[in-house]
Amino acid sequence: MPERSFQGKYSSLAAIGEFIHQVAQAARFNPNDIYALELAVDEICTNIIEHGYQGDSNKPIICSIEETGQGIVVRIKDEAAPFRPNLPPKKWDNPPLEQIKPRGIGVYLVYHLMDEVNYQRRTDKQGNVITLIKKRSC
Repeated sequence: MPERSFQGKYSSLAAIGEFIHQVAQAARFNPNDIYALELAVDEICTNIIEHGYQGDSNKPIICSIEETGQGIVVRIKDEAAPFRPNLPPKKWDNPPLEQIKPRGIGVYLVYHLMDEVNYQRRTDKQGNVITLIKKRSC
């Protein structure tokens, strides 16, 4: 299972996306699923940097990605304080653009782009683990 550690900085987001892209492409995921993975991981890592680390930090974001027979599992670990993830609504009613709040759309996207999203508190040290599962499209 490939794993890489990145500094919790906005400037690391491109390298994190490239890491996810390379592994998913090597696993022969289709371009749409690769894009969905990259977008979801980018949103999670941006939230870690912004909310967990309160901006650029030298604390790590550790990404691991594993191909399974049915898809890809991405685990993102941080050393931030615990948080209570807000679950987005199951249904999006396509409200007018002016009614959409500028915060929270990213979490909605993550839950709708991925087949599963799981949160847990790290037991090895302080921090969190977000697990994203994307099943292979037929």
